[in-house]
Amino acid sequence: MPDYPLEPDGPAMRRLVDEAMHRIVAHVESLPSQPAANVEGATDFARTLIESLPRQGLPFEHLLDLLFNEYIPRSFNAAGPGYLAYVPGGGLFHAAVADLIANSVNRYVGVCAAAPALAQLEANVVRWFCEIVGYGKPRGWPASRPPTFARSRATAASASESMPWPRPLPAIVPQA
Repeated sequence: MPDYPLEPDGPAMRRLVDEAMHRIVAHVESLPSQPAANVEGATDFARTLIESLPRQGLPFEHLLDLLFNEYIPRSFNAAGPGYLAYVPGGGLFHAAVADLIANSVNRYVGVCAAAPALAQLEANVVRWFCEIVGYGKPRGWPASRPPTFARSRATAASASESMPWPRPLPAIVPQA
């Protein structure tokens, strides 16, 4: 580990991801046998976790053990086949890998000028989702500049031809 523990070198990064991945794969593979919910006594357990600011860290492996053996099991299991209520997330492993990539490279895709290709990819996906659910192409998007994700969603919701209030939003992304 280098002198700056929040900036690990290559081998340290691989070790962190490998340790986490070992537990993630085991967790995902065990989803069919996990209960849909395991929250009996979980609130009381959570209260035992209240603590003062730690003065030193714990080994990563110990923290992962706590997460995967103690904390994660005491919750709703929205990713498992027995959970039939509102689904707060997709639980798709590919999305988790995409989040890892996005969080690791730390690019700002909320402004087209900061990451044009990444902003366009995001706009494509939003447009595809609009097509899948039957909204059609959102109006008000400049052809040569992708919108920000927030504007994409707002435009899709408010400016779609199939919505009862088709109002295009003012341009936020600079026009060509």
